[in-house]
Amino acid sequence: MIQYVEGSRVSGNVWRSAQPKRLLEWLHFRDTLKVKRVVKLNFESESSSDDLAKSLGLEVHPVYIEIGTKVSLDSIERAVDIMSLGDTLVHCTHGQDRTGIVVAFYRVRHDAWTVRDAWVEAKENGMNEDLLDIDFHWFSENAAGRAP
Repeated sequence: MIQYVEGSRVSGNVWRSAQPKRLLEWLHFRDTLKVKRVVKLNFESESSSDDLAKSLGLEVHPVYIEIGTKVSLDSIERAVDIMSLGDTLVHCTHGQDRTGIVVAFYRVRHDAWTVRDAWVEAKENGMNEDLLDIDFHWFSENAAGRAP
């Protein structure tokens, strides 16, 4: 059975999901959810289906985050800045680890969530901090480091 990637709302018109792979999924994001831009956190070698998004007129912003290495704060900030424009889908391969940490930063900086609540949500959505080489202390120091 092929699983359909629907996406879940972060806030406003910002969405998160695993990597959309089929044209039907991209059409759902563009036409139903009114997404105009995509923050791609996974590498081209992991999936090139973002070419479908580009062919539909969506802006694709690659902000690559590598699993197994210390997460770049600059990359996270760039992703959050793009998400703050609204009408945005943020995704990685599974929509859990890289997407989880970026959405957690977005929650703190844009939605004024507490650091703990954002961390808990990321963990509940499957984020594995070991894969990102981060911990709660690193997150709490960096997530609240810039005003929303």
